[in-house]
Amino acid sequence: MIGIPKNNLFKSLKNNWAGYVLILMLLTFSSCKSIIIKENKMSDDAVQNIVGKVKIMEISTINESKTQKNNGINSDLLINYFNKKGKILRQEYRHDAKYSDTTLFSYHKNMLIKATTTSNSISPVLTIEHKYDKKNNEIEFIAYTDKTLDYKILKKYDSKGNIIKKQHLGKNDKLEFTEIYLIDYKKKSVIVNSFDSEGKQSSYYSQFEYDSQGNRIKYEIINNKPDHYYCTVNQYDQDSNLLKSHSCKSKRNELEYKYTFDAIGNIIKRAEYHDNILIRTKVIAITYW
Repeated sequence: MIGIPKNNLFKSLKNNWAGYVLILMLLTFSSCKSIIIKENKMSDDAVQNIVGKVKIMEISTINESKTQKNNGINSDLLINYFNKKGKILRQEYRHDAKYSDTTLFSYHKNMLIKATTTSNSISPVLTIEHKYDKKNNEIEFIAYTDKTLDYKILKKYDSKGNIIKKQHLGKNDKLEFTEIYLIDYKKKSVIVNSFDSEGKQSSYYSQFEYDSQGNRIKYEIINNKPDHYYCTVNQYDQDSNLLKSHSCKSKRNELEYKYTFDAIGNIIKRAEYHDNILIRTKVIAITYW
């Protein structure tokens, strides 16, 4: 399982309202009752769920590109600590010899309710709180920096457990914008429309198609201006590991991921290629209970 560096996570949270999906998409809850559609925006670290009883997972990132200043250096080290029930309790992110971030996770009735990230630098304390309905659907995602509300996301679901509405609130707890999800289960497609705080619809919308595992296999951003059109397609293996991602129109700028697994079935190496050139490698060392 590949984790998410916390300093990068904080930047993502600050700069992208949808960044919150990166926190524990790969480490938490799954369902087999019906297709649970993955989020409209996803991490390129999307991989399978952890197999077996993992105690410690250490993820090193090696930048391979000759254009990167830290070529060949472990620029990131992420360490995850799990309990015997498979819940992550602590996460340490060491981004160089001097600076590190630590995240502690809290649960109630087996559900994640809080994650608090502190740093040994001057970075603010990042706290994420989660609230759920009776069906264990997350209905509130609340982010604080130094105990001050940063933003909040309110969610509504359909009877199948998939998101149909998100309301994004800012620092003043006032509505910033709303996303409405129109799901077509027969065609396995979703259209996402965005509305500002006054209910005015955006000039663009996004739509995506998903497979039987809920993975996003095609993603489009459609704008009134044709030259702003964006489209990408993704390929996965049978365990929902992302294999390839490229433009719908051509295979230039193609990203490809190659995996190595241990005897249990967990990923211990993930190599990332850009147009057939190795640019990044993640090496995962796993200790089992």
